[in-house]
Amino acid sequence: MEAVMESKAPDTLERIQQAALDEFSEKGFLGASLRQIVKHAGVTTGAFYGYFSSKEALFASIVEPHAAILMSKYVDAHISFSELPAEEQPEHMGVESGAYIHWMVEYVCQHREPVKLLFCGAEGTGYENFIHNMVELEV
Repeated sequence: MEAVMESKAPDTLERIQQAALDEFSEKGFLGASLRQIVKHAGVTTGAFYGYFSSKEALFASIVEPHAAILMSKYVDAHISFSELPAEEQPEHMGVESGAYIHWMVEYVCQHREPVKLLFCGAEGTGYENFIHNMVELEV
């Protein structure tokens, strides 16, 4: 019996996250309804709370992996550029930023929905200033 429950758990988690991605993408975090998410996932509210402590924890489970990758790559590019001797920085500026932008565009295209959610639907969460925080690193 336990093996059956274990095989269902990933499916339940995926259904909750997919229903949440759909709801958050349509309505943003603030407008999204936990009731609608669990309804579309086909689970009870109690089952939801077996996986997540809150709507924000669910949101984070969707966007955090992408936020971490994007920020890490951005910081790495920034550090790599700043470690160049000052006299070499101007000639490498376009190369470094171009390489990062190319990588980022590819990443965003491969992970369109969760990244769009991170950039455009995070109001009311700890991710609402994600782009601002990236810009702050530059200043």
